[in-house]
Amino acid sequence: MELIVILFFKINMFANNIQETTCPLECSYEIDSVENNLFVQITNNTSDTLFLFDSYITDYKYNNHKLITSEYLYRYNRQRNIDIISFIPLLPYLSPYYFGDVIYIGNNRIIHQGQVIWHFLSIPPGCNITLTLPSDILSYSHTYYDISNKQNSLFNHRLKFKKIKTSHQSNKKMIEFAVYKNINLLSDTEAYYNDEHEYNAQGKNYFKLELFIDN
Repeated sequence: MELIVILFFKINMFANNIQETTCPLECSYEIDSVENNLFVQITNNTSDTLFLFDSYITDYKYNNHKLITSEYLYRYNRQRNIDIISFIPLLPYLSPYYFGDVIYIGNNRIIHQGQVIWHFLSIPPGCNITLTLPSDILSYSHTYYDISNKQNSLFNHRLKFKKIKTSHQSNKKMIEFAVYKNINLLSDTEAYYNDEHEYNAQGKNYFKLELFIDN
């Protein structure tokens, strides 16, 4: 088993005004090259229960078409010259329940409204969780440029994913997660329809946890 532990972590807070801050969360990873698993451990050193958004990580509806394989999660940030595996919520498409006249069963239902619901893993104070991901996600092609936090809004009904036309030379890779302190509105159907501004504000109010991967 190949063991890699990353002690450096970086967290950004996204709210109405984009700003960078730090938070006492610890993150590390380990690669099991025999079983082809990538283990990510996240430790909550705060006094509050935190909630990891995991709708794209664990597929709760269609096990044969896992969202973790969707090409829209594999993006390239030109400003930072880094390949990103993004588990940040795509706000226009998430909802508190499944709906729609058409049911999409492929993994690209991730960009269709009403086909993916909010789901979280709770991390109690002083506790940690371990995510088991397929390690082959580290070798997936990165098809699209990254999207901006401003663009990612409930009121932007269709996100514009721009395809990469020429190959890029990035030798850096990271996985990003969204961690919330408050999620009470995100599973509330009434808030989804009748309190859109507060709903959108809570959806954008997360800590961004960035885990850098050695090549």
